[in-house]
Amino acid sequence: MQSADVQRPPTPEKRSHRVGSANPTDVRSKSIVTLAGSWLLTGHRQPTPKYKAGNEVWFRPPGDQAYAAFKIANVKKEEDGSFVYQIKGVNDKLYSNGVWVPQKKVKKMDCKEQSYRSVATFLDSDENFMIYRRFGYLHARILLRLQDKLRALEDLLDDLDDEDAAGNETRRSLLWSRDNDEAACKAVTEKVPTALTRTRILDEIEVVLGKYDDWVIKAQQMVSLNKPAERDSKSVEAQLFDRKLLVDEERGFIYQKEDLITLRDGREMAVLDSFTERLIRTFHCPLLQREMEKTNDPDLHYYSKARKDCFNTTILCMVLLALLVLPILVLYKLLNNNPSDRLYTVSIGVVIVFVLVFSAVLSLFTKAKRHEIFAAAAGYAAVLVVFFGNIS
Repeated sequence: MQSADVQRPPTPEKRSHRVGSANPTDVRSKSIVTLAGSWLLTGHRQPTPKYKAGNEVWFRPPGDQAYAAFKIANVKKEEDGSFVYQIKGVNDKLYSNGVWVPQKKVKKMDCKEQSYRSVATFLDSDENFMIYRRFGYLHARILLRLQDKLRALEDLLDDLDDEDAAGNETRRSLLWSRDNDEAACKAVTEKVPTALTRTRILDEIEVVLGKYDDWVIKAQQMVSLNKPAERDSKSVEAQLFDRKLLVDEERGFIYQKEDLITLRDGREMAVLDSFTERLIRTFHCPLLQREMEKTNDPDLHYYSKARKDCFNTTILCMVLLALLVLPILVLYKLLNNNPSDRLYTVSIGVVIVFVLVFSAVLSLFTKAKRHEIFAAAAGYAAVLVVFFGNIS
């Protein structure tokens, strides 16, 4: 039997049964025995798969933003000793026509498991649950610290400039030329290495100011993130405390209401989303409940985002259609037969009310800016006024 060099596999899965050695990369003294197509390190047991057929696991399909629950259908070991799996969904159909998925792509998730892994997988399972702390107070403390450092450096720089400006012509010349100033500073530091020169002050300002600018931008980005909806924070709170996934102290971040942010992008129809989600919870609509396979928790329900968006868009289109048809129908009924001054006054009131409702819908259900809402409301009012003028 010949001795062979065994290279340490680069991935955690492939080195799960690495050779015990003071230097893991130096294992020349170990031998490999080949038996029936499998490999075995002398003195070590043969590696076993992390999951078995029937185990429930979580897997993120390519192109999806969240993990979904699957079951292990088949297990196979590759020539390099790593394991791959065929997985199937709740409909018992193999994922992607039975494609073999590497072990590192699969996660084990149990709704009853009390660990940070369960919390992380839950928060990543839906964009509404991506809620974290902003730490605004700590950002403010860091900014104040850097700000005061800059203030002190600025005072030192001003004092040094004032001294040179009040000195002789040679001292004043240091303020006119950077080359002269840096040459003088170099000469001073050669004699007194700890001397505080203008060049050293500016170098320190450059470093601190760069940190300050970075923190200002980071703080501004954190402030611009949206606050989570009350319903989303309550969902995360219920999952953390009802399941007791973490100790009390470490799951208490969800109660820092004023400091919470969500990574979810602001949506155009946030108010409509809130209404439809309450509607879905009340009637438990199975048509929208396509993503139940994400969890084995009977109390945790996921709904298809694409179907919810389609449902919201349908409602919004119906509302806009009603805002176009209803005022025309009302005006026609009022002014079709023997219109009077009183009916004209009522008709003008009808136009005003519908314009206000139209503006409110644009403001609540879209991201339209103020001037865009004003322009759209003016166009809508013009349509109603033209119709009002024709039938009167």
